[in-house]
Amino acid sequence: IAFSTDHGTHLGEQGCVQKQAKLLNSCLARVPLIIRHPDNSFRGKRVTELASHLDFVPTFLSLLGVKTNLSFHGGNLWELVNGGKLRDHVVTGYGNFGAVHTRKWHYFQNVWGKDPGLGPQLYDLEKDPREEKDVVKSYPEIAAGMKKLMEKSFRTKLP
Repeated sequence: IAFSTDHGTHLGEQGCVQKQAKLLNSCLARVPLIIRHPDNSFRGKRVTELASHLDFVPTFLSLLGVKTNLSFHGGNLWELVNGGKLRDHVVTGYGNFGAVHTRKWHYFQNVWGKDPGLGPQLYDLEKDPREEKDVVKSYPEIAAGMKKLMEKSFRTKLP
C-alpha cells in the first residue's frame, strides 16, 4: 500500500491558507510518501533523502517485480530504504512557478509569464527550517546556481 499527494498546502505560512503557486515554498513543494510493505522488517523505517514524483513509477514497478525495458527520469526509491542516495536536488513546478530544493536550500521563482509572485526567494533550511527569512540577496551565488538548475529542468532562460 502506498500513500502520497500531488502537492502540499499552505496552512498560514506567510499569510497563505491554501496552495498558491506565487509562494512555492517547501510546504507546498514537499509531499509525503508512505509505503506499507508486507515485510514487517521495514516497519517504522523513515527515510529523509530527497526524492521526486518521478521516482514513483520505477519504485512501484520494482516493488511489484515488474521488469520493463522502458526508461524513466526517476530512480528506485527503495534504494533509499537500504541507505542509498538518488539525487542532490529536486525540481518542482506549479503554474508559472518553479522551485529547486536541496538538503540546505529552497529556491523558487517565476518560470513563465510576467507575474513574479513572491519570488525569487531563497531559504537556508538549516538556519530557517520554517522558511520565514528570504536570503536571496545575501547569497547571490547560491541563487544563481539554483536558477541554472531550474533553467535546465524547465528548458528555458529565466530573467
